[in-house]
Amino acid sequence: MFAPGLLLSLLLAAIPPLTEGQRTRLATAHDGRDHREDAFAALLENAGTWTDGPGEAPVRLQPDIDVMIASPGAYRGDLCRLVGVIQQRTRLARPWEEAREWFVRDDDGRPIIVYITGLTDEQTFEDGRRIVVCARFYKRIDAVARDGRERRYAAFVGAHPGLAHASAGAGWSISGVFALAILVLIGLVAVIIALVWLARRQGKRRLGARSLRVLEADEPAVDGGGPLPDDSAEALAELKRRAEAEH
Repeated sequence: MFAPGLLLSLLLAAIPPLTEGQRTRLATAHDGRDHREDAFAALLENAGTWTDGPGEAPVRLQPDIDVMIASPGAYRGDLCRLVGVIQQRTRLARPWEEAREWFVRDDDGRPIIVYITGLTDEQTFEDGRRIVVCARFYKRIDAVARDGRERRYAAFVGAHPGLAHASAGAGWSISGVFALAILVLIGLVAVIIALVWLARRQGKRRLGARSLRVLEADEPAVDGGGPLPDDSAEALAELKRRAEAEH
């Protein structure tokens, strides 16, 4: 049985296990120090044997970085799947000039250090790119951050990174969801106001038409007294009589 978060997964590269000698050398890692030691060389040797193609290996899909920093010896050499945005890249000095040191900020906002070996297309992996890579946990490294304070970082060694697409919820924060909710609410209010205005306008139209029909029904006929005589003089006299009769 694997520990929680440790699953069998098809990887982008065939990753062989650490040899007995590599495990022995990795056990000599000094937490808190930089990478210049034999334990680092052992992990680079192992990562250098990774090949493109399908393969199976136990991998932590969601490594708990904070726990690894607190107890690095318990996780040393564990294979992890890392996803994050490249913040800074550095080429290492001899004898590890083939490796690159990446500062990566994961999707939870935590900075981690990933040492990449065998990188052939550096232009693809520029600062700001979101990447995914399988890497073995190396140790805890203490270093001075850009703000001048010493901080603790989880360090990994891996190979064959790839670009990662932004997940559906990766870009959503609480403030973003709140802003979207406000926009939706404003839209609903605008629709309700428009419907109320339209209903009132149609109601006024119906009321005006009904009032016109009432007025037309109440209006007396102009010549409701019957037909007029054929003779023009007699017809004029009849109209005068009718008008005097109405008043």
